[in-house]
Amino acid sequence: MIKDLKEGSQFKGMLMVSAVSRGVTASGEQYINATLQDSSGQIEAKRWKASEMDIESYVTGNILMITGETYIYKDQLQMKVIESSIVNRDEVNVYDFLAQPVNRNSLLEEFTRFLGLIENEEIKKVVNDLFKDNIMDFSFYPAASKNHHEYVSGLLHHTVGMLKIAEAIATQYDKVNSDYLYAGIMLHDLAKIKELTGPALPRYTLEGKLVGHISIGQGMVSECCKKLNINKEIATVLEHLVLSHHGKHEFGSPVLPSTLEAEIIYLIDNIDSKYNMITKALDEIEEGEFTPHIFPLDNRTFFKPHKTK
Repeated sequence: MIKDLKEGSQFKGMLMVSAVSRGVTASGEQYINATLQDSSGQIEAKRWKASEMDIESYVTGNILMITGETYIYKDQLQMKVIESSIVNRDEVNVYDFLAQPVNRNSLLEEFTRFLGLIENEEIKKVVNDLFKDNIMDFSFYPAASKNHHEYVSGLLHHTVGMLKIAEAIATQYDKVNSDYLYAGIMLHDLAKIKELTGPALPRYTLEGKLVGHISIGQGMVSECCKKLNINKEIATVLEHLVLSHHGKHEFGSPVLPSTLEAEIIYLIDNIDSKYNMITKALDEIEEGEFTPHIFPLDNRTFFKPHKTK
């Protein structure tokens, strides 16, 4: 497993190509830069003196049988590939090469519990209808192609994490409409299943690139509300919760949060996504060290204090 590799480790096993680029040395020899992965993590790799067969094999999504050895370069563990050959995809299960750090079934139970907490029948009808045919994809998809919750069931994990924070907020503040809060969180990223290609090496679809999940999601909610003849105000508020959840124009929201629940959803979304990014980086270092720079978080580094208990 990649997570078990140390400097100077010898490796032989199957890995998936998750990213690849080619280069040419000063002497004119071709080489390959690749990101290889298994269910435990990723490692940057070099294939020097790459043959034409290598170039054909190193394609994103391909599974390769790799023989290599690890070394440290610029404080990062990397691999020198000594031998590699392509593996027939029919002989392997692609999910064996994807990070699956969360329990999908327990998350689905929590999601269902929160759906049961929505009291308004029209709001509940909209959420039920939108998830009726989409819950399977929603429960397997990542929340993003990189940065946060970018793993199998990451979208469900992110949504349930937000719902749990929302439950605490709704308990603390009695002016919060928990029906809108829970429904808005459930719906805010639903369109990621149309924006991304799927859980295996997710990339942006054409619709995802040209329209984006915020606008796609608003359209899904609007169409559903019209079909179910939902009260106009309820329909408009639900659409607003989706449209405003990135909080600012520069972050992609066409409108700014203009209800109490919309503002809370924006803040909770920020908390849960940033927590995921920071803790992922902290898990890779020892106490008393700083993380590498995290580009989506203003390129900051984060310190990991020693435990106090």
